[in-house]
Amino acid sequence: MTNSAESIDAAFYIGNVISGLAMAHNMKLRVVAEGVEQESQLAFLRNQGCDEVQGFLISKPVSAQVFTRLLQSRLYSNAPETC
Repeated sequence: MTNSAESIDAAFYIGNVISGLAMAHNMKLRVVAEGVEQESQLAFLRNQGCDEVQGFLISKPVSAQVFTRLLQSRLYSNAPETC
């Protein structure tokens, strides 16, 4: 693919992402972007108001058991202290 073709593809993709985010937010929906693998993708999505992301940048795939332990450890680490 030539540089100009890649630029056109990138512009098309970016335009679709921006339009999709705007449409979803206008319908009062939250948006989750899948397949985020690079810091630049995360920065772009944050700048466009994307609500959540998932992908290898955030975490490699894990088993249900590992995911459960991860959630439990975060819940307990964020829990308020009790007397």
